[in-house]
Amino acid sequence: IQLFIRKCAHLAEYAILALFLLRAVHRGQERFARATVTAFILAVVYAIFDEWHQAFVPSRTASPVDVAIDTAGALVGLAIYWRTMRRASNCNPR
Repeated sequence: IQLFIRKCAHLAEYAILALFLLRAVHRGQERFARATVTAFILAVVYAIFDEWHQAFVPSRTASPVDVAIDTAGALVGLAIYWRTMRRASNCNPR
């Protein structure tokens, strides 16, 4: 169960990282889609370099599965944010 919790934590961490990256690269409403793609790519590159770094740490191992989990976390975080923003822009308060 500890492995499952750690993998879920990584998923959440990369979701948050992707949202912070989106905030950092977003430069206006007309470029929101481009900023989202850029944030996703940066999160994936960070995940790859993080695993590469772990290959040099004696007590750690690098794993492509971890990169996939981190990538999924970034994608989930951005998708939830994107959907939330679409719903917020479509609601009409009365």
